[in-house]
Amino acid sequence: MTAQRYRFMGNVPDLIRQYATLCQNKPVIMAGSLDRAKRVRASTSADAPGFAVRTALLDGAFPASPGLAQQIGYVQTIIRQLYRRKPMEKINLAQAFTAFSDYWSPRVAGDINTSQIKLAKFKGMFDWHHHEHEDELFLVVSGTLRMHFRDRDIDIEAGEFIIVPHGVEHCPEALGNECHVVLLEPNTTLNTGNVTTDRTVHTLSRI
Repeated sequence: MTAQRYRFMGNVPDLIRQYATLCQNKPVIMAGSLDRAKRVRASTSADAPGFAVRTALLDGAFPASPGLAQQIGYVQTIIRQLYRRKPMEKINLAQAFTAFSDYWSPRVAGDINTSQIKLAKFKGMFDWHHHEHEDELFLVVSGTLRMHFRDRDIDIEAGEFIIVPHGVEHCPEALGNECHVVLLEPNTTLNTGNVTTDRTVHTLSRI
């Protein structure tokens, strides 16, 4: 789905978040008047998984040398800055978890080679699934996570973690109100693994 929104005079990032929520995890591609770095950053920081820059490139709207290649190069620089966190930038987990409220929709908080650190809020029970090739680490920050396996259940408390090997069927469940979890897994990992449900998130937002 595509949305144009810079004719809107209110809080644009809030409008993007509301629109993305209404679309229920369907990819929302932002377009329209993305003609400066500030607007590109606003689109990508407000839970929109992608954006389109078209006329602005042809018009030479970005502060780069004339020419389409130079304009594209400038936008690529913005993207690299947005999607690659500085390697020595510290992250406060308590603050990071306040940046989103939806459940079972991980946010990427950092990259380690071909793996990613993700933050997720869990509530209730998830879907049974497995991952063909990826191992997953679940580190509980707050609350209690019950990991269901076909032959047993394991409760993971705050300050504890569990590693689920690839190929092992499992089903996470948050006990009590909600559970905050740090995930460490390959960047190819789909949250619902080998199944597709209404909770499947194909494109992850970043914190």
